[in-house]
Amino acid sequence: MFGSHNFLSEKLKALNAFIHGSPMTEEERIELLRDLKKIEYKTKELDHRLKLIIKEEDSQESEISKLSNLLESKIISILKRTLPTDINYRKNSDSYLKQEEISPPKILELAICCFLPKRDRGIVLGDLEEDYKYFIIPKFGKNAAKFWYFVQVLISITPLLMGLIERICNVLRKIIPFAGK
Repeated sequence: MFGSHNFLSEKLKALNAFIHGSPMTEEERIELLRDLKKIEYKTKELDHRLKLIIKEEDSQESEISKLSNLLESKIISILKRTLPTDINYRKNSDSYLKQEEISPPKILELAICCFLPKRDRGIVLGDLEEDYKYFIIPKFGKNAAKFWYFVQVLISITPLLMGLIERICNVLRKIIPFAGK
């Protein structure tokens, strides 16, 4: 009864007729007022449901934010334990490292060049190098920065490697007949 568009249309027409002074019996007016109360109640109920949904979404976003902060703190603690001797040099890292020592590990840059599409290489390499040089080394030291760079490369190429392995397996399934078929 309530979900139909026609029901609401009819009630709005009746309300319009009532407002413009069209003749209505007392029963029709009572029925109209009763229906308007039902509509008001349903509207409040829907509004309440919407508020609950919004509150739940906010709660989920808050939970995701907490998990993200926890993960970040765990990674930072791992980075800090990687090389305790570098911690003394964090504030002045650029002064004790030469420019060539600041660049990311070449082998890991090569891994990105081998696996990432050409259109993405420059962006990914640039972003990683910038974070490596200006955030990670000054804050955590050279060895921890190398570990961080390795993790970032691993995260970047893992989906591509999985896709490559899947394509190879599909080709092998077509080429090599399996026993028992």
